[in-house]
Amino acid sequence: MLHAAVEEARDATRRAVDTTAKAAEVAERGMNETMSAFIAWAARHGVDVEDARGAQMTLRFGDDVQDVGRAVREGMRVWQNAGMPEERYRSAQIRFADGSFGDAWHWLATG
Repeated sequence: MLHAAVEEARDATRRAVDTTAKAAEVAERGMNETMSAFIAWAARHGVDVEDARGAQMTLRFGDDVQDVGRAVREGMRVWQNAGMPEERYRSAQIRFADGSFGDAWHWLATG
């Protein structure tokens, strides 16, 4: 029980440090406030965003996400509001803590 609490605290600290580093990177690159909103979305949902140029974007979700579909759709809305290319987000790979994965468009498909 104590071990689980320590692991949870360690993970929360790691996410906070990662979020801070990404926010600093955004500020350094001169991105606008709307991109900061995307970083805040990622932090709120415990999502680690890997978006290297020339590579497929990956969104790594932690254990604590309750509704993946809702979170992915909300992320898409924030991404679009940031003026980022829709296709980049749609083609992102979604990875989960249990090792499973899928493509973002599966959760974005309508009807």
